[in-house]
Amino acid sequence: MLISYRISCFALLLLSTTVAQAQTQCTNDGLLRSVTVVYPQQGQPLPCEVRYEKPAENQSMTLWKAENQAGFCEAQAEKFIAKLQDMGWSCRADSKINSQDGD
Repeated sequence: MLISYRISCFALLLLSTTVAQAQTQCTNDGLLRSVTVVYPQQGQPLPCEVRYEKPAENQSMTLWKAENQAGFCEAQAEKFIAKLQDMGWSCRADSKINSQDGD
C-alpha cells in the first residue's frame, strides 16, 4: 500500500526534527478528514500519537498513543486510513515536518 510505504519512509526523516508528523488527508463529498502521526521528541519514534481531525466540525482528537511499542502508531494510522477508504473516503499521504524549538 502506497500510504504504508510513505509512512515507513517518513520515519527515516525523524533523525533531524524536533516535531515531526506523517499526515494523511482524506476527502469525501467536500468534507475533509486528517489523520496525523505525531512524534514530539527529536529523532525518536517514541513517544508517538495518532491524531484525527474533522475541520468542518471543529473536532480534533487523539485516537492512540504509544510510549513503548515502536511502530504502533504507524500501524494504527494505516488501519484507520484503510477503514476511511473502505467507507468511500479518498486519501492522500502528505509528510510534513514542524520545528517548534521555542515551544
